[in-house]
Amino acid sequence: MTIPAQRMTYIDVIKGIAMLLVVMHHCGGSLDKGMEVLTMVDVPLFFMCSGYLAYKEKINYRKELRKKTLGILIPFILAVIIASLIRGVCIIEIFTDITKSGYWFLQVLYMMFLLWWGISIFHNKFVVCNLLGGVELALLLAAKFMPETFDNIFCFSSLARYFPCFIVGIFLRKYRLESLNNKIIGLILLISSVIGFTGWPLYLNSNISFLLCTIAYSISAVLIFLFIRKIEFQIPDQLRQSLMTIGRYSLNVYIIHFYFVPTAPAFLPHSFVFDLVYSIIMAFVVTGISILIGKFLTFSTPLNKVLQ
Repeated sequence: MTIPAQRMTYIDVIKGIAMLLVVMHHCGGSLDKGMEVLTMVDVPLFFMCSGYLAYKEKINYRKELRKKTLGILIPFILAVIIASLIRGVCIIEIFTDITKSGYWFLQVLYMMFLLWWGISIFHNKFVVCNLLGGVELALLLAAKFMPETFDNIFCFSSLARYFPCFIVGIFLRKYRLESLNNKIIGLILLISSVIGFTGWPLYLNSNISFLLCTIAYSISAVLIFLFIRKIEFQIPDQLRQSLMTIGRYSLNVYIIHFYFVPTAPAFLPHSFVFDLVYSIIMAFVVTGISILIGKFLTFSTPLNKVLQ
């Protein structure tokens, strides 16, 4: 039986933490090396949570396609159009840029759902596992050998880097591993994650670096997911409710926050502790503003169809 969505408050908590990490990164929280590593797990967490929610024992493909088109693809297109108008950049330039004016995440997420639905029509576990491996290999090859223009448009490199996080989320739910409580396995995952994050700089701009980073993203996302799942109700209630709110409105925050991210003053000291405190404060401020503006837009404009 599929776990009822209303019972999974920890998903909103995790998405809230991931969204704060995204804003912390954009607020300059990655200036310190320690903060850079900390904020690197923001996007992997989002993709893993998306994969976790993507798994259903029975999928109505037409309904899911309509839902994700309205909830991901259309917001992505609108966000790019608005960014083009506000920033005075040709919309073609944005669509052909790998960052998509910051909104690459939405395009990649939508494509991940399409890939998963195409694979999930097969019910044989052996076939599904081989297809997942084949898709990841194809994405890696496309990221490596496709012309840069194609990579910029279709984000093959981002798909190759983060699709494993999405698939790990699916496996967590499919095989009910979210309640895993094995210290030895946890220690192995932690060591593997540390090796991945500390090893990839040694092979910078190489295939090994890319693979190590991809592995580290997936493993670290699993560790954080399992940890928050376990201690969710030990988080102070007010903080937990705040994280749940941010997680619930994470799409709004992601789309809107780019326009309110302050640039970290150059004269401020840069250390792990200072960057951590500064970026956390700014992240809560920016997410709060983004949520309020998102709510205003949903009540006063037709955007209520695409914003939460």
